Amino acid sequence: MSSLSHVLWLGGSACAGKTTAAKALAKSHGLYLYSCDERFEEHRWQASPERHPNFHRLMDLPPAELWKPPVATQVRDLLLFYEDEFRLVTEDLREIQGPVIAEGVGLLPALVARVLAEPHRACWLIATPEFRRRHYPQRGLGDLLDDYPDPQSTYESWMVRDDEIATHLESQATALALPVQIVDGGSTERETLGMLARQFRLEG
Repeated sequence: MSSLSHVLWLGGSACAGKTTAAKALAKSHGLYLYSCDERFEEHRWQASPERHPNFHRLMDLPPAELWKPPVATQVRDLLLFYEDEFRLVTEDLREIQGPVIAEGVGLLPALVARVLAEPHRACWLIATPEFRRRHYPQRGLGDLLDDYPDPQSTYESWMVRDDEIATHLESQATALALPVQIVDGGSTERETLGMLARQFRLEG
């Protein structure tokens, strides 16, 4: 645990503003920014079938294959994928000197809790389904689905999967008495940053 006492953990659902918030906090408070998404290619080369079987099984599947199973199967596979990747994430973080803010959907509360130095050093941003559906199209994801026979159905399946992941993250964090902030558009970006700075005790 002590070897990760320099890390602040910002987890949460897709489209909740994790990356934007982490970048702003890193810049304002002199933190090293660690993004799980940006380490994916590096982790692909490090993953082995023996140590990371679920990550290894899914890492090269095209989106069409990832979205083909029933939503419940997609959720199960993705959570197992994140569990394997978390081993790689913690290995990375132990090599970084100085204060770090790590952000990503895959920072599952139950996994973070095992290495968390103090409860105030973690928070999960959870976007509501309505907020996510308003903001996902702004990411230009429509082009990604253009080649699918039924892009609208695929998009809805994707959203339902992310709803389930968000519910899982919120429920798990709440059960562990870890901080959760619901993102529904009622707070400005500045207000969210202020909340996180107070949560992480970065003020003053």
